[in-house]
Amino acid sequence: MTPSTVLKLLRYMYDSPAREMDLNPSRWRAQDGTLSSRFGATAAAGRVYANTERLSHVSALSGYLQRPDGTWVAFCSPGQ
Repeated sequence: MTPSTVLKLLRYMYDSPAREMDLNPSRWRAQDGTLSSRFGATAAAGRVYANTERLSHVSALSGYLQRPDGTWVAFCSPGQ
């Protein structure tokens, strides 16, 4: 999937009745695993709900970030 397609899916899920299930912290690993080294000591710690996806030699990060004002933004980094 392209980053644009992933963003469309994330926005759809956020606007759906399944939002609470989609934003369930146990589903997203913002405090452990590979994300702890990325966000553990930053202002984003505890506010990033994301997953790292890997395929062959490509890695991408997508999910949600809760802004300081409480609003949410979906994001998807292009694979590297």
